[in-house]
Amino acid sequence: MGIVFHSVRPNLRCPYHSRRNVAFLSAVRDLLDVDTVFFPVREPRTLFLSELNRRMAKKVHDWSFPKGMNGWKRRWWLSELACPGPLQDASAYPRPWVSEAALQKLSQKISVRTGKVFSLYELFSSVFDRVLIFDYEEFIEDPAALFAKMGERGNFCFTDRSLVHTRLNSLANRFLIYNPFEINLGRWSPQTPESVGPGGWARKAGVKPFARRRRAVSSRCKPFRRRCRCRFEIPEVLTVCEDWGEYQQVPADCASRLKSVSEALGSHVALGVREADALHLSGEELDLLGSGVSRSIAPRFAANFQIMNRFYREHVHFEAVPDGLFDIFWSASRKEYENIWEVKRCADNRL
Repeated sequence: MGIVFHSVRPNLRCPYHSRRNVAFLSAVRDLLDVDTVFFPVREPRTLFLSELNRRMAKKVHDWSFPKGMNGWKRRWWLSELACPGPLQDASAYPRPWVSEAALQKLSQKISVRTGKVFSLYELFSSVFDRVLIFDYEEFIEDPAALFAKMGERGNFCFTDRSLVHTRLNSLANRFLIYNPFEINLGRWSPQTPESVGPGGWARKAGVKPFARRRRAVSSRCKPFRRRCRCRFEIPEVLTVCEDWGEYQQVPADCASRLKSVSEALGSHVALGVREADALHLSGEELDLLGSGVSRSIAPRFAANFQIMNRFYREHVHFEAVPDGLFDIFWSASRKEYENIWEVKRCADNRL
C-alpha cells in the first residue's frame, strides 16, 4: 500500500526525529499495513510562495466569509430560508495592511517547519521500507500518469479516478472547505413512531412543514435541538473525504445560483448534509431543506465567493516572492534541499 506523506504530516512535531514522531508513524504503518511512502519534493521558490500565500490568507480571515457580509452567518434558522433577501455590494472591501517586519517573521516561521524536507525524508525512511521521491509538479502536469506509476511501484491500482483532475488545493476550494453552515430546525421532544401532524412553525420558512412527533411518555425526557450541518462541495469529494465528517449529497437546484463558484472550481457544486443529521429527517424533508438552502443561502454564498475570491487574488496573494523574503527561507533551508537532491540522484530512490 502507498501513501503520500502530506496526509499525516499535520500530526508530526519538531524536531522530526523525535520518539513521538517515530512511534506515531510506526502505528500508522502497522495499522494500515503500509510499506511504501511516495514523497513529493517541490521546487523551493515555488514552495515558499505557496506557503507564504497560505499563511497570509490565514492572517486575514482564514478563507472564511466575514460575518454579516450579504447576510452571511454560520448558523441559520429554518424560518430564514423563505427568501434570499437583498445582496449588498461589498466591492470596497478593505485591503489588509501587513508590515515588512510581519512578512519577515512569516518567512522565518516557514523556514523552521516547511523547509525541513530532508529531515522529513530521514524520518520516513527510518520507519517505512521504501520512500520514493517524485517531483510535486507531476501532480499538476500529468496526475493520471503519476498515479499509474504509484500503483505499479506500490502493487495496487486506482479504481476511481474521478478526483484526478479536481483542483482540491486551489483558492476556490479553500472557500468551500472553510465556509460550512448549520440550519437549526427547532427544539423537539424524543420521537415516537406515531406522528401528530404538521407543525405550524415551519410555515414561516415558506416550505412544507416538517412532521412533528408526539412527546414520549417519560416526563423526564428533555427536548433536544434538531439541526443540519451543511456545506457546498464538489460532488465526488463528498463521498470520499472524511476530514470534516461523513456527508451525503442532498438534491438542491444550486447550479444556476452557484455558477460563478463552479466556473472557478472547474467542477459542479453540490449541497452536502452531515449523515448523522440526515438520519433524523425523511427524504421529503431533505428535499425541502435543499430547496430552502438553494433559494436563500446559495445566492449569499455565491456573492461572497466572488467578492472574497477577487479580494484574495488582488490584495492577499503574492504573484511572485517579494524581494528579500526568499533569502531568509533559503539561508535556513539550503542544506536540507542539497541533501534531498543528493538522495534523489539515485534511481532507486525515485518513483
